[in-house]
Amino acid sequence: MKTTSNIIRRAATTLLLALLTMTAQTAWADTETVSYIDAAGNTRTVKAVALNGNETITKEYGSRFIDLAEGWYFVGTDITYSDVIFRPLGNVNLILANGCTMNIGTADSPTGNSGIEGGENNITLTIYGQSLDPSVAGTLSYVGTSLGFSMPYYTQHSGNVSISNTSYTGLIGLDASTSVTLLGGTLTIATESRYAKAISAEYDITISGGTLSATATGSGNNVHGLYSNGTITLGWTNPADRITASSYRASTVKVADGQVLTDGSGHLYSDTLSAADISAIAGQTLRPYSSNDFSVNDAGTEYTIHTATGWDFFCDALQDNASYNHFTGKTVKLGADITVTRMAGGSNHAFTGTFNGQGHTLTVNRGKPCRRTVRGTLRRGDGRCQVHQPHHRRRHLRHPHRSHRPRPCRRTHRPPLRHGHHRQLCQQRPHHHHRRRRRRRLRGALRAQRQVHQLQEQRRRHQRRRQQQRFRGMEPLI
Repeated sequence: MKTTSNIIRRAATTLLLALLTMTAQTAWADTETVSYIDAAGNTRTVKAVALNGNETITKEYGSRFIDLAEGWYFVGTDITYSDVIFRPLGNVNLILANGCTMNIGTADSPTGNSGIEGGENNITLTIYGQSLDPSVAGTLSYVGTSLGFSMPYYTQHSGNVSISNTSYTGLIGLDASTSVTLLGGTLTIATESRYAKAISAEYDITISGGTLSATATGSGNNVHGLYSNGTITLGWTNPADRITASSYRASTVKVADGQVLTDGSGHLYSDTLSAADISAIAGQTLRPYSSNDFSVNDAGTEYTIHTATGWDFFCDALQDNASYNHFTGKTVKLGADITVTRMAGGSNHAFTGTFNGQGHTLTVNRGKPCRRTVRGTLRRGDGRCQVHQPHHRRRHLRHPHRSHRPRPCRRTHRPPLRHGHHRQLCQQRPHHHHRRRRRRRLRGALRAQRQVHQLQEQRRRHQRRRQQQRFRGMEPLI
């Protein structure tokens, strides 16, 4: 009987402790209906648990954990956690509210533990934001000296995620035992240590959209921005998407099917990349390239610019003389009326091909008050690109020594002259420098004239004296 009673007592105690633990874990679980945006830009709503900094902390093996049951969570205010590890117990979806930041460690007080650890099989951490604009969307930030995030699957649709960790050896910013998928948002990882890896995945790393910056620095041969034992796929969804990685290491590195990327220097990348291509894109910012912006004919002799993005690609291509050779012997056509902010070519990167505007308008806005619209075509001329414009009314040029508004001539009081006759008007209305000069000349002329009058007067007086003397010497007539 005593043995049976002890068993019942122990079972009741265990059940009571389990109930108390569940109550403690769910005491902060306030659910709210919140919205989020997926990678396709669709706005959806869901009931989620608010993270407010009052979560229950479990201590195990000297570490402090916050267990997250499977479900939806959201960050609706600025929260900072120190030396705690978030441990997903199932698939966790985290929504970052606009303008809110969830910090796991800070620059002034970096954490010594990992930020998120979900080591169970098939656990997925999915990040969402409430805006596709990075300047508005919320942020999940980790700053520490240990492994950043670790879980089997990582997926990000929107929002901003930042991981910065520094240590002596063996650090990984984002470690996935299966795969990493970036569909949208901004993912920025900077890892510094010996044998550092910004993103590491056992199988695949797929970049389908958003902005990625993965930088790993440190000593050793095994320092990589993107590291995978499977395939790294690079792609884009929006023209503003960007991919930057300090290096790539995988069994296969390829560009998504049907897409083309450019490094901003005129190089195009598609399909499976060669070892030379993988080395060339290391540290470069890859951006989308579309034939709707800049196209080339099958013979490779004619290029057509359709949009301002295509003009930027043309400008970048001119900087890479090794690949395009200044477009010598090629024809570049303007396929539409476009407005741009950059000038093509330069002293060391002159355009030596043929540019045919095809009657379209290319407006160059350099950010200055005076803007000029150039119409017509451009053609090659002695190694320089010359602009041929149709006849148009000349703009009135303001003379530097007079006001823009003509006034009546002060000397003759004649009516004002028309615009453009600034040379004659300037002669009639001299500037004060001219007036001083004229006064000096006038004073000199008057001085010379007085001297002449004085000489003439002296001569007349001398003649009168001689005549008087001659008269005195004459005898009177009887």
